[in-house]
Amino acid sequence: MPVPRSRKRDTTLYDLLEVSPDATDAQIAKAYKIAAMKYHPDRNPEAPPEKFKEISAAYDVLKDEHKREVYDQYGLEGLKEGMGAGGTGATSLFDLFMGGPSRHQRQHGPPKGESKVIPLKVTLETLYNGETKSVPFTRRVTCQQCNGSGCKAGKKRVHCRACHGQGVCMGMTRMGPLTFQQPVQCRECDGEGEVIAHKDKCSMCQGNKIAEENKVLDVVILPGCSNGKKIKFRGENDQLPGIEPGDVFFLIQQEKHAVFERVHENDLLIKMKINLNESLTGFKRTIQHLDGRHVLIQHPPNQPIAPHSMKKITNQGMINMETHHTGDLIIQFDVEFPPMNFFTDPNILQLLESILPAKSVLEVPSGVNIDDSSSSMIDYKKETHSNKHRSPQKPGDDSNEDIDGDDDAQYTDDDDDDDDDEHDGHPQVHSCATH
Repeated sequence: MPVPRSRKRDTTLYDLLEVSPDATDAQIAKAYKIAAMKYHPDRNPEAPPEKFKEISAAYDVLKDEHKREVYDQYGLEGLKEGMGAGGTGATSLFDLFMGGPSRHQRQHGPPKGESKVIPLKVTLETLYNGETKSVPFTRRVTCQQCNGSGCKAGKKRVHCRACHGQGVCMGMTRMGPLTFQQPVQCRECDGEGEVIAHKDKCSMCQGNKIAEENKVLDVVILPGCSNGKKIKFRGENDQLPGIEPGDVFFLIQQEKHAVFERVHENDLLIKMKINLNESLTGFKRTIQHLDGRHVLIQHPPNQPIAPHSMKKITNQGMINMETHHTGDLIIQFDVEFPPMNFFTDPNILQLLESILPAKSVLEVPSGVNIDDSSSSMIDYKKETHSNKHRSPQKPGDDSNEDIDGDDDAQYTDDDDDDDDDEHDGHPQVHSCATH
């Protein structure tokens, strides 16, 4: 909303401090110090309390370069719009600049309290089938014994002596070489202007006006509810005096499942291990679904399943809460091959050769020599120790020594003869000693 421009220059704040609109910052600070000492309740008990508040609010605006610029151009109405204090209805300058009610609060009721987020761990079965969970939590509420007054029955709050019921006291503020007095919130009454004698405090809330309450809310989890979804309960958080209760959110956190994994929000993934026979000739199996049903999973013969391939069964996944469509059940296969030396009968091997697809035939071009001295393969395992590719150590170089100082103890010579350590100028390979 554009800030309205004042037709006539507003000098109300300058008049309160008895300075001209062209006054410097030092002149404004000096004028505020004189006026504050003149109207402070401690120095002048007969002075109107609102006068000191207005002087303090005026100085709060004029000492701030941005606020003063807005005030000089648009007056108090511009400050009200720019600072959200409302176009009309400000009871005093103190309400406008010292934390009084804003336009939104006056038009729409008291300020709203903070919200609370409570994590709620649930199983995948719960998200699939739906469930209502009763969840306890603790919140702060207005004390029922004193109805939020903080006092015992028949007792009342009294004016704070430290601030004379104003809620603010004068504090010292240093700006360079100068020291100023500035209103700050009273520590004795927390800015309320009233206190309760210790003997008059409510026995339940100890004068705090609030007490803790154990509350239970029934959280309805619908089938297909998403992981990370927040379920809102309006106005169920702390219920404090003068503040609209905030909301409570339950954050759905899905626990890890032993069989199923939720993917793509609406699909379910399982991993199934089958053997080579099942992969080649087909199979029939059942799995227990999240709702207890036993679902038949079958695969026809003559359609081999490759390792790590994936199949799906439609409409066996999670339901979508918005579209009400059901996702798929995805199956990832792990094909187990027979162990080493499983086929011991040569006749069976010949039979397999005749059944399975033909093997490739080795064709060697004429004139090509094939090295078959080391063509037999063995199982490959990644080396876990770092000594396999150890760099040769130079004489006098201790950088590669073992931390424990017994690096040499890890190695033994194949030959006991030291003279055979080198042969034809090349160092012999040492084998790792086993323990």
